[in-house]
Amino acid sequence: MNNKKLMDNVNNFIKLHKYSISKNNLKILNIKLYNHLFKNYDKEFKYYQENKNGGGTILPSEYFGIQNSSYVNSNNSTNMEATNNIAKPILNSKIFPLNGGSCSCMIGGTYKEYSFFNNDNLKELKKNNIINFANKEIKYHKTFLNNKLTFKLHKLFNSVKNYKNIIGISHINKL
Repeated sequence: MNNKKLMDNVNNFIKLHKYSISKNNLKILNIKLYNHLFKNYDKEFKYYQENKNGGGTILPSEYFGIQNSSYVNSNNSTNMEATNNIAKPILNSKIFPLNGGSCSCMIGGTYKEYSFFNNDNLKELKKNNIINFANKEIKYHKTFLNNKLTFKLHKLFNSVKNYKNIIGISHINKL
């Protein structure tokens, strides 16, 4: 994938999230992102493959609404009885992004992967010896690269605090 295609995709993603960036800063951002994506690619992808199934978090059965008596009322002054009250109302808006949060790549409350890279782009990266993979692994590499780039861009967006959502060189340098 050439840098021009990546720059166009990044620019479209930035506009989709209602941010703006100058052409010069977009070029600088593109170089930084490109270097970040492929600098330690093999090592990072290996770590991703080894840990993609989660970290083995175990949730108590109460989380799923099943009482198992693990938690008891040991303090008489505290009411530990279950209630039907909720701490926060359900977000049922179908309009994204929500004010003050969420990503415009959310569709009906579900994350939709933004495709910076497609199969042809990955084949081109492989052909140019930028990354190396077996053809049967192309789906995993595509997902890895798209998620890595999306994460970096959201990190960039979170650093922008100006009223007009203009991405400047100072924001890019924080990446």
